[in-house]
Amino acid sequence: MVKNTTMKTDKKQSVPAPTPRITKESIKNFAKQNYTQNLIEFEKDYLIIKYLKGQLNKFINNKKINKRLVLNYIITLNNVFVSPYVVVKILFLECDKEVWGVLATFLKFLNLLPERIYLGRRVYINTEAIIDRGLLESLNEL
Repeated sequence: MVKNTTMKTDKKQSVPAPTPRITKESIKNFAKQNYTQNLIEFEKDYLIIKYLKGQLNKFINNKKINKRLVLNYIITLNNVFVSPYVVVKILFLECDKEVWGVLATFLKFLNLLPERIYLGRRVYINTEAIIDRGLLESLNEL
């Protein structure tokens, strides 16, 4: 019996469950396939991920972060890819595990975070378990 494995999103109808073949090495191709703008702009928009990673690492290292800038980066990425699910998948594959909790917290604040994220090879992230509650409270005060 085949199980319906679609995830509902606010932005689009539904997104099929992730394919297990997407890896850290093939994530850029996955991103290109799900990019909604002109491909000429892709590299510029994909650089936002690098900038976002820098901000998240900055938080891990010294607990200082430009929260509004991080939110802006995530919102921009959400606007140029086909669905929030794609953005979440790309970000979790691109970012180091050390920043997943911080990333998940920002995504939860923006209502973009699913309960579980499948990263391939039977790797699931229970997103509720990695939320930074202190950071979430400070985001709610913005």
